[in-house]
Amino acid sequence: MASTTRAVPSRRSTPVTPAGALRAGGGENEDAMPDEQPEASALRVFRHRIKELYARAGSPKPTVVNQIVEDLEEFYPLMGGRSTLPTSVARSTLNQVVNGVRLPSAGMLAVIVLALQRCGRENGGLTEDPGAAGLEEWHRLLREAKAEEGARDRAASGEGPDARRVRTADPVRLEPGERAVLDAHGPYASALAARAERGDRDAVYEIAVLLACGTGHGHKAAAYLVNATAAGQSAASDLLPADDGEVDRRLARAHARALAYAAGRYGDGEAARAFRSCGALPGAAPPRPASAPDN
Repeated sequence: MASTTRAVPSRRSTPVTPAGALRAGGGENEDAMPDEQPEASALRVFRHRIKELYARAGSPKPTVVNQIVEDLEEFYPLMGGRSTLPTSVARSTLNQVVNGVRLPSAGMLAVIVLALQRCGRENGGLTEDPGAAGLEEWHRLLREAKAEEGARDRAASGEGPDARRVRTADPVRLEPGERAVLDAHGPYASALAARAERGDRDAVYEIAVLLACGTGHGHKAAAYLVNATAAGQSAASDLLPADDGEVDRRLARAHARALAYAAGRYGDGEAARAFRSCGALPGAAPPRPASAPDN
């Protein structure tokens, strides 16, 4: 493929935050990342990481990002090719993602991160480009951020007139075998059945995760994910299989670990135990979002 010339933005003079300062903390300032905070917020870590990467890339315009997105296969050999990834990034999507307004899908995150990494490498903002190998860590952070966002929404769902209104899923009535799977994971998992019958989209998604972690329910789990995704449950879309097959059990367990972490942060011990058992987590402290690797 013939090389093309791009107007790559120069790197800003703002000093780069040290990797150790990327542990998100309390307070209202999204850019302040105090070292003394004992726990990290997955949402704040993800937002800070993507803002940091965008700044290191020189805050490129959407046209520059899309020029790189068009050539991703040239820069990064991608498993599965481009068929599984978006072919462009809308201006509004890029602005919302890098400014922390919304969490992207896993595919959209992949193309944004790869394009920004390439841009940063070309303009000197990044001394190294981890390529597609860095996407696993980004996707882990995204899963944890979405799980935390879902836990936060559930915590606010019954708190007066200002609670956020969310779309409901199609009511789900579980089969006896599916109920047995939930019962095996404890009282929180058992209670999901009643919530799913009321069309609670988060419950439908969580049921799909619990079912997909085991065997024999992969196709039904995929159907529940379609239901939750249609209702706007963002994490569910990232777990959907690429075709009409079963849900990837390994990925389902990664979602379970993220849900366990979020539940633990919000003090829901029963939910944390349910998803730990599903995701084969140790019974001790759930994982924290990792600091950024040095670039």
